Amino acid sequence: MKGWTPALADHYAQRVTTLADCWKVTRQDGTVLAFTSHERDLTVDGVTYQASTSFTPSEANSSAELAVDTMELKSWLEGAGITAPDIEAGLYDGAMVENFEVDYTAVEIDGVATGGGDSSFTTDADIDGVTGWQVRWLTGANAGATSEVSSAGSGTVTLAGALAESVQAGDTFRILKGRNIKLTGFLGNPRWTSEGEVIYEVRSLAQKLQQVIGNKTQPTCVNRLGDEWCGVDLDGLQEAGAVETVHGRTAFSDTTQTQSAGYFAGGLVEFTTGNNAGYQRQVRTFDGERFELLAPFPFPFAAGDQYQARPDCFKRLIEDCRDTFDNVINFRGAPYLPGTDTLYDYPDPPIS
Repeated sequence: MKGWTPALADHYAQRVTTLADCWKVTRQDGTVLAFTSHERDLTVDGVTYQASTSFTPSEANSSAELAVDTMELKSWLEGAGITAPDIEAGLYDGAMVENFEVDYTAVEIDGVATGGGDSSFTTDADIDGVTGWQVRWLTGANAGATSEVSSAGSGTVTLAGALAESVQAGDTFRILKGRNIKLTGFLGNPRWTSEGEVIYEVRSLAQKLQQVIGNKTQPTCVNRLGDEWCGVDLDGLQEAGAVETVHGRTAFSDTTQTQSAGYFAGGLVEFTTGNNAGYQRQVRTFDGERFELLAPFPFPFAAGDQYQARPDCFKRLIEDCRDTFDNVINFRGAPYLPGTDTLYDYPDPPIS
């Protein structure tokens, strides 16, 4: 949706404004949390933004170039509904963040069309003062389409441009005054303060431009273990076990494991029972009995907690693809392609 509208621009031009800051966090599992600096909850585009003072941003570092804009986002856990176990489980890593301002005295109007054409429609909704706003169609042949309101009054809304299809009686719409979009991006890794706050770095969408798209030529395999190109059956690699000895939240031992030392290094452990059921962590090292993890689990282990462990692949042609997984036919690396060192290689001078 286009955020800026003529009506919102006129509001910013006034000597006194009624603006509220809004934050929307969408986790990768689909969970949405929304907050506003206003004293009361606001509904913006169908999402309720909770009035909260425990969710505050820092100043934004932005530019007109393609550099990544950044901002820090601070939260008191109890007030924002964000829990420490969810953070430690990585549920907020990479979450989408939207930050914008709205006029809290006039945010949006929902209504139903009673008739119309492709450039105007009638409605029983209260549409006084919505000139310069934006209308979006929620249902009907124009669902998803947006148009600017050219004029409105006496139950009739005239649009600045023609729609693809004529408006029919019963089509539902939402008229929005607009929003000033300040930053859209992703949450980075959290850090904790001694006061019990969690601070996330918000990185703008330009962060995506820093990522490599497509496969690069490299000595090791570009596949991920078990993906469609690799073809290895991950279910067949799962090893079940139970915790015997606890070593904090980052290590535990299980003497019933039969795999050799290093087999699970780089792999994953997922608990199926206990407080950590459903959570998984990457294995740092495995010595045949003891699992050392890269990051702590959200909750302490208990003897008897059951888990599933699977190895990872270090993507080497001989040691991994051939000897461990017998999957050379699907190897997608170039271990014998001459590298940059070849450019500087030269024969040794003869010894006289």
